[in-house]
Amino acid sequence: MVAETAKVNAIGVGSMSKKIIGLISIAIAIAVLAVVLYVLSLPDDQTDDVTNPPSEIHYILGGENRAPVSEIRVSNESGGFTLIADRSSGNVVYRLAGYEEFPVSAAVTGIARNSGLLVAKSIVATPGSDLTAFGLSDPAAVAEIMFEDGTEVMLMVGDAAPGGGGRYVSDGSGTVYLANSGDAEQFLYGSLDLLSKRIVPGISGGMSFQTATLSGTVRPEEIVITGNTREGTASVSTHRIVSPAVADIDQTSGFSVIMSVFGLTAQRVAGTYAELEKFGLEAPYSTLEITPDTETGLPAFTLNAAAADNDGMVYLSSSLTGLIYQVHADSVMWLESTVFSLISKFAVLPLIDMVSRVIIELPEERYIFDLNINDEGELVVTSGEMKIDTAYFKNFYHTLVCASFDEQADEPLPANPVLLLSITYEYRDPAAPPDVVSFFDGPVRRAFIVLNNNPPFLTTTTYVNKVLTDLVRLLNGESVSPLR
Repeated sequence: MVAETAKVNAIGVGSMSKKIIGLISIAIAIAVLAVVLYVLSLPDDQTDDVTNPPSEIHYILGGENRAPVSEIRVSNESGGFTLIADRSSGNVVYRLAGYEEFPVSAAVTGIARNSGLLVAKSIVATPGSDLTAFGLSDPAAVAEIMFEDGTEVMLMVGDAAPGGGGRYVSDGSGTVYLANSGDAEQFLYGSLDLLSKRIVPGISGGMSFQTATLSGTVRPEEIVITGNTREGTASVSTHRIVSPAVADIDQTSGFSVIMSVFGLTAQRVAGTYAELEKFGLEAPYSTLEITPDTETGLPAFTLNAAAADNDGMVYLSSSLTGLIYQVHADSVMWLESTVFSLISKFAVLPLIDMVSRVIIELPEERYIFDLNINDEGELVVTSGEMKIDTAYFKNFYHTLVCASFDEQADEPLPANPVLLLSITYEYRDPAAPPDVVSFFDGPVRRAFIVLNNNPPFLTTTTYVNKVLTDLVRLLNGESVSPLR
């Protein structure tokens, strides 16, 4: 009986202890929550005082009371540079000595600012310390900084701190500071590093170019591209090649390739026009001359490129800047573009609603299909007195406009070519000239395909045979399946 009573009492005491501990835990949680809510309710400036006590700011080179910087002379293993303040326009602009006429990068502004307001993360050594331990006995860079009040200071840049914590610098007093790596390492640049890497400015959407000409030693003849002015044919291409062949350019493999130059940026600036021969650009491997749309505000310009090196890099010059750049070959999409790589592979793609007549010519026969729109807005197709099933004709028409340039012809069209098939599209717009796609006997299982008497390409005789077979079926009132 006593044992049982003791057991009950033990259980009761244990339960009460757990309840007390639980109540204490809840009280602590409520107190912590109250503190957090109080801190969050404070204004920003008071919150900072509570959570982040202000630390002393160490300006390495004089700080906010220093006069404006007038000149910065930097020597380093990259060759160094000199920046000179130019206030002739009313605003301060820093010119890069020796490259005054060239566009500079945003780093120049950062260097000019840091030359007067470089902030230390901490002071790591006082005067009398061994500078060798910080790479400052033989610094990576030395900057002489002149201010408009005639004062001068010196900045030495030493080693990077272990663990990527910053870079050691000194103002020549013997005090060693730890500065932000990005700020300090700007003084390690050479002059070319401070020039802008933007080769061609970007342009707004909807803008493009009027003409583009590709040439260079990589091409046997220049390729000329102009805007597509063929009204009334509903061409899907905005531009077309007019020499040495004539064909619409493909929007992806053609138009986009040319447009890739806008906004083009280099990996680095390599030199100036005075060094064209050094970089293999006196006789360029590839050249692109562009006349942008007037709305872009850009003048006509020329890009010259050398062949890609073993590392996949290309030296490229721009007439817009007078500089030579090093660029990844993948970024120079037009480097080895050919007529065939740029053009749309479809010979012509007229919308059926814009076509008034289709004429099919064979060596000894000629068939005319008239396309009219009735009062209900429906397409009506006739061939002479015969009415053609509209659905069957649309399938046939789909096959006709699938005529494609499958290969570039290495040889010109023979003097007396053998005609296999000719397709003529006449348009409802009387100002639009007709398009004629002709097929002539070619190499084995291939045919020459010619658009409007222009230089030929090659296609398969399978296509020609498909058209001839479907033509017979259409005229006999039989169903026709479109080319897949």
